[in-house]
Amino acid sequence: MENPHTNQQIISSKKTVFAAAGILLFLLLLVLTLYTTMHEGGHALVGLIFGGKITSFNVNFFNLSAHAGIQGNFTQGQQALISIAGVSLPLLLSTVFIYFSHGKKEPVFEWFKLILFLGTVNSLLVWITIPLLVMAGNTISDDSANFLRYTGLQPWLVALLALLLYIALWAFFLRRSGGFRALIYRVRNYRFSFSHTETRQTLLSLGILAAICLTTVIGLTRVFPAPTFDVPPGYQLVNELHLFENSYTNQPVYRFTLTEPASVSLYILLENVKGAPTSIHLSGPMGFDQDLFTEQDPQADIGMASVNPHNMFLQKGDYEILATLQPSPGSVRIYIEVN
Repeated sequence: MENPHTNQQIISSKKTVFAAAGILLFLLLLVLTLYTTMHEGGHALVGLIFGGKITSFNVNFFNLSAHAGIQGNFTQGQQALISIAGVSLPLLLSTVFIYFSHGKKEPVFEWFKLILFLGTVNSLLVWITIPLLVMAGNTISDDSANFLRYTGLQPWLVALLALLLYIALWAFFLRRSGGFRALIYRVRNYRFSFSHTETRQTLLSLGILAAICLTTVIGLTRVFPAPTFDVPPGYQLVNELHLFENSYTNQPVYRFTLTEPASVSLYILLENVKGAPTSIHLSGPMGFDQDLFTEQDPQADIGMASVNPHNMFLQKGDYEILATLQPSPGSVRIYIEVN
């Protein structure tokens, strides 16, 4: 015979588990939103301090991408500071927050501090690994890689400094937490109880913080929308280049063959492409070479631009679009129309 009291305990235990899982998921999403806002806000804030202007602010939570478009006549040193500001502002604010919130021991708040710390401090792992990959000869587009290019510092030195800061922040957090064993003990013994007034107040406060953060992000994306271009009708997308994954040095990015003379029109959309030399040109039979786009300014920062389509009457033969594009957070989309 089933014991009603035991069944009631099982149901109550399941509800507690689901509630705890929901709270942890909420805290993870909150920290992700906070970090993304602080990261891009760091870039934008330093850019504004140096006289730049924000051209776009875009956060996409579906693919976990974000970008703050900043334009200005920046020096190499200012560009370096803009690059490092993205990781610096979240680390600074989270460290200050953890320092001044030492006395509060409510479980939800403690979990929030732990997840916030892990989310911010582990961003330094990128600054440890990326410079080493650059030193090994890899071409990478990232804030840390951009910082290396702007400063000319040795990659191993930047990686070492990031590692030392990583260790120092862990030491600071563990000291504020009473040591590693004390932290592990508390994590294992955290129990969420919605009957406690303090827990409900913490959830309410964090909910308000989440609402403010989301409102800020939505407001910035509305005030500084990413510019868009309408692709003319009749054009077919033939390639999309992501410059945070690869760079190109006079490399073929699209090939096509005409079996008879035809009218060909190309439409090329560039977004967040930075640096120089940057060039895109079309080559073909009998020495044919048509320049489509060229940028020689090393400080170039193309927010959004398009190569306006124009008809080219081409002879039959093999053609290829060749590109020279520097590592950057941007992308290039190539469209073609053949008549």
